[in-house]
Amino acid sequence: MSTPITETEHRHFPYSAVPGRERLVWPGNARIAVPVFLHFECMDFDAAPATVQDTRWKERRQPDVRLYTWHEYGNRVAIFRVLDLLDRHGLRVTVAANALACERYPFLVKAFLERGYEIAAHGIAANRMISSAMPEDEEHAFIQETLARIHQACGVRPVGWISQDHGESRRTPAHLAQLGIRYVADWPNDDQPYRMPGAGGLVSLPAAGEWDDLKLLWDRRLQAWRFPEMINDALDQLDAEGAGTGRYFALSLHPWLIGAPHRITYLEQTLKALSARRAIWNAAAGDIASHAFPPDQSQIP
Repeated sequence: MSTPITETEHRHFPYSAVPGRERLVWPGNARIAVPVFLHFECMDFDAAPATVQDTRWKERRQPDVRLYTWHEYGNRVAIFRVLDLLDRHGLRVTVAANALACERYPFLVKAFLERGYEIAAHGIAANRMISSAMPEDEEHAFIQETLARIHQACGVRPVGWISQDHGESRRTPAHLAQLGIRYVADWPNDDQPYRMPGAGGLVSLPAAGEWDDLKLLWDRRLQAWRFPEMINDALDQLDAEGAGTGRYFALSLHPWLIGAPHRITYLEQTLKALSARRAIWNAAAGDIASHAFPPDQSQIP
């Protein structure tokens, strides 16, 4: 069966059905490429009046002491439980980092870099989203500022971008490509990485909310004991499909949520089962994007 390819209205990338695509081969003939995204977030205590927040928080007012300190709990306490488990199972990690968190918590930045974690840009703060309400020059400046502040705080310039709460405008992919970003992890429309030719060849790493702890445990109120079960069910299916062509699975973790005392045991079960699988290639998101679509050396900033 040949792959149907048609234009879409946004022109970032064409539609492509999975049957008939060229076979995707991961290192070691792994069936699934698996990055772990560790969300490193904090909130502005006094967010600017024009700040756009995720609609989940729309009924809350500033300063939002509860959400502010909930996120801070993640960086004071819960993240160390999560790091212990990631260390125990030897997993490679990509940190989705708010610029403000990198500046506030240098101790944690040092811990990430010592572990060899990849740092990807995740906006400025957890209560600042990109949206179409932003003028184009403001959005470009927002992305540029995020990259510059993370570079300054961490000593590395991110090549990956995960929008805060996956907020984008129609212009976001093009801005990211113009500013030297090589991959974006916002679009949940596939089980394989793909190119965005209409956005400078940016690589999209699918961001399936179905496997995001925040989406499952907070938004949908899934009972925590079901979290490892659902992750394993997804991996079983992708493993079977990966015998034909490689698949992709991203596990997204928010320490303030999954690192809580009553949930951490279920993360341990999840990571134990994940690390025991032979058919996965666990790698940093940037390495996965580069393997799927090797960068043109002449275009690397």
